[in-house]
Amino acid sequence: MKNISRSALLRASVAPVILGVMLPAAAIAQEQPAAENAETIVVTGSRIATPNQISAAPVTTLSAENIRESGYSKIEDLANTLPQVFAGQSSGVSNGADGTATIDLRGLGPSRTVVLIDGRRLMPGNIGGGAGADLNFIPGALVQAVDLLTGGASSTYGADAVAGVVNFKMNRGFRGIRLDGQYSLYSHKNDDEDIQAVVNRKYRAPAGNTNTGGAYDATLAFGVGFDDDRGSIVGYAGYRHDSAITQAGYDYSVCTLNPDAANNYFDCGGSGTPARPRIGGISAANAALAGIPTASSYTLTDNGTLTPYSSLRDAYNFGPVNYFRRPSDRYTAGLFAEYEIDEHFKPYMDFMFMDYSTKAQIAAAGAFYGPRTVNCDNPFLQGTQTGRAICGAALGTNATADFLLGKRNIEGGPRFNDIGFNQFRIVTGLRGDISDAWNYDAYVQFGQIKVANTYRNDTSNTKIDNALNVVNVGGVATCQSVVDGTDPSCVPYNVFTPNGVTPAAAAYIGIPLVLTGTTKETIVNGSVVGDLGMYGFKSPFAEDGVKIVLGAEYRKEQLATQPDQAYINGDGAGQGGPTLPIEGQYTVKDLFTEANIPLVMDRPFFDALALTLGYRHSSYNVQGATSQNKADTFKIEGTWSPIRDIKFRGSFNRAVRSPNISELFFNQQVGLFSGSDPCAGAAPSATAAQCALTGVTAAQYGNIDVNSAAQYNQLSGGNLNLRPEKANTWTAGVILQPSFVPGLLFSVDYFNIKVKDAVGTIGSQVILNQCIQSGDPFFCSKINRSPASAGAAAGSLWLDESGFVNNQTTNTGSLKTSGFDLNGNYSTSIGNNKLRWQFVGTVLDKYIAQPITGGFSYDCAGFYGITCGNPSPKFRFQTNLKWTFANDIALTARWRHLSKVKVDTISSDPDLASPGAAPTVDEVLKAQNYIDLQASLPLKDTITLRLGMNNVFDKNPPLVSQASLGGFGNGNTFPGTYDFLGRQLFVNLTADF
Repeated sequence: MKNISRSALLRASVAPVILGVMLPAAAIAQEQPAAENAETIVVTGSRIATPNQISAAPVTTLSAENIRESGYSKIEDLANTLPQVFAGQSSGVSNGADGTATIDLRGLGPSRTVVLIDGRRLMPGNIGGGAGADLNFIPGALVQAVDLLTGGASSTYGADAVAGVVNFKMNRGFRGIRLDGQYSLYSHKNDDEDIQAVVNRKYRAPAGNTNTGGAYDATLAFGVGFDDDRGSIVGYAGYRHDSAITQAGYDYSVCTLNPDAANNYFDCGGSGTPARPRIGGISAANAALAGIPTASSYTLTDNGTLTPYSSLRDAYNFGPVNYFRRPSDRYTAGLFAEYEIDEHFKPYMDFMFMDYSTKAQIAAAGAFYGPRTVNCDNPFLQGTQTGRAICGAALGTNATADFLLGKRNIEGGPRFNDIGFNQFRIVTGLRGDISDAWNYDAYVQFGQIKVANTYRNDTSNTKIDNALNVVNVGGVATCQSVVDGTDPSCVPYNVFTPNGVTPAAAAYIGIPLVLTGTTKETIVNGSVVGDLGMYGFKSPFAEDGVKIVLGAEYRKEQLATQPDQAYINGDGAGQGGPTLPIEGQYTVKDLFTEANIPLVMDRPFFDALALTLGYRHSSYNVQGATSQNKADTFKIEGTWSPIRDIKFRGSFNRAVRSPNISELFFNQQVGLFSGSDPCAGAAPSATAAQCALTGVTAAQYGNIDVNSAAQYNQLSGGNLNLRPEKANTWTAGVILQPSFVPGLLFSVDYFNIKVKDAVGTIGSQVILNQCIQSGDPFFCSKINRSPASAGAAAGSLWLDESGFVNNQTTNTGSLKTSGFDLNGNYSTSIGNNKLRWQFVGTVLDKYIAQPITGGFSYDCAGFYGITCGNPSPKFRFQTNLKWTFANDIALTARWRHLSKVKVDTISSDPDLASPGAAPTVDEVLKAQNYIDLQASLPLKDTITLRLGMNNVFDKNPPLVSQASLGGFGNGNTFPGTYDFLGRQLFVNLTADF
């Protein structure tokens, strides 16, 4: 299996690549209204401080207590506990990992979710990876609360907040010294008899208990006030380490699962580039001369003979060495400081720093199955069946022969991708009162990320070609490049005789690849907030007056990457294509305003009626673009409480998102996508007539090799001529807080988000399927099969770079998602004990993608697969019950649920289903239920010990074959969606001094 290309992973695809997850959170709380006499509070989603009011759009809050109870030290795991969140990049990704941890609200992509720290934007987290912020940067121990506003917030925080915002609130008021430490590991019993029977047919499945993945996290924080508390400093320093977990330790991931020949059961398969040499492109005449049957390819056996290649027998099992969870080390430090000179001048400063490194390990590289050339007087060919098959009658002459070669460089070991991040963020600002009615806030923010990416143990196409061109020099096999002096270090690569590859040859063809880059973000923001009620601007039916905000913002995004020459030339055999430099920048100038208008207060049937209006004008200047984009976004929100027990709320938001740097400047290149070619194989699932539409000739039909790793070529890249996309977001809900049941709050909110003219890609699999099903020239013209001149690769979409699907970034059709959010909270006292119940759930009604405006569409709600991506359950929830005793000992039980999903290839929608029958074994992934337990034990007034266990019953994840998994999961499952490492045990200690 090759490395999934960056272009495939970093694009914002219109095909719903839904990276879904719902991991445990101890408790989720719908934002509560302030008490009647509470101080003014600020609600995420508005720049106006509003007393006695909750957000008009649905906001879900995770408290510091929830964070500690969850047992997760990583913010990525913390954020992914919520049903509204779909996982982006995470530590469960190894093949194609960019090292970051991103968040994706509503499955609309990380580039449509804005991440904030105390209401200020967090910079993009990667080089060339779109606009997703890296959650690794967030110090979890200092987070006081996390607010998720999923009703749209473009007019408030920026036009790219299409899906909403995630606001991490820091504990700026902390005083004292706190040490927070946690240790965790995973424990799993390998006892799946069915899957062990499958594995043991070819390999040896692990049995018994495995305890692995030790991780520890420690943070030291301090907070001090000075000068009679006019000044404040809060600082922190932390270290986190995660140990590596490989797929070898689990019976369900140790072998790469494929459907059997009848598609009914699992069997161990893998990559079409095996450990033993695979030889293809042999003519029928040469096969007869060599005494072998005609076949598309052959495996070199241990006795030196060629036998027809079988994917189930000969495919390379890349599972065991792949990381199931990447190891990582993170160092963080930061400082939040402020000082009140007087009520008019209150300077403040934030400084946050992170040094983060992680390693992605995947299977060995090699000469990935594809076209090669060899000289027929190569001494390794003489007297062999392989030599007669490749060269035929020309064997022993100075002629050359073209053939197909696949050979894993297992002698050289697995590939490593060492990824290092060094990043910091500085905010300096000044706020204060202008008068009794007006206050201001102005700040400058700068963030920078430097990335060093070193890809080790790949193989060089150039060196492989050199090492295959071998001549006899005085009885010694010698590279021709040594003879002519073009490469004196060349070592002959003998793949024509059993066990012929020497350690020296394996080391020679190995190559490191180095990519460095920098992302910078500069923001200048200023705003004033006024209470016009002090001037008499108020409704005659309301006590509170109109409040407004006026502001302006300048933002500059810069990106530059520099790959080494081997990356640029595409010399890495496992990379899927060249990786080219990127350099670009754009600026945004915004003017924004917001108004909160209380209309009626404390009247019959109108306990409260209020309206919130917002508007933002954005002007984008893109380097190299021929025109300047302008965008106007706005919001209209309202709340109505006929009585105190009931509140109705609704909102409409218009968002206009301009393309980000990656979408604009990513270079055109051929890389890999995960999918299938319906016209490949001896018995294609599409007919000859259908395949002809995609460029397959009659002679090629039935003779195109299948890529058993489910990876094919696509042409992808940025586009400076992209237009901004538009989105409409509707929400409507009700909050019930009955006075006759003290402590109970329940809310139901409907959401509906539609993105038009979406910036992204159509999806290579969608293009293939639509061409075959409809014959539409628009889709068929995007399929470029390798020409007849490519020899044995002719007709292929993966054997060489001349065959690909054109899947460049463009303004496509639309994305639409809708459903309901459910939140419930109840707390009461029973004697001296306290009981708390919390519930959060999402009902996904629709997730509709329309790749072309006015064209076909398909609904991925309740599906997963090559087109729909990660599972998108229609119903997800988690609920917990916490009992706190009089001595402050607390016990918490949590139940997490994900409803079943079906593979998209069996959908009744012909625009979603792929041609041919789906593997029966993949048709349905059953509903999953997890139980978690946690205990909190106060050892002293200032020391608390927490013990916990997530996935108490060690439930195995649902398993998926390679045919349906594609590149969206790994280890035969979807780590972003399901618990995949077994039972998690953790212990946490918090000590205040």
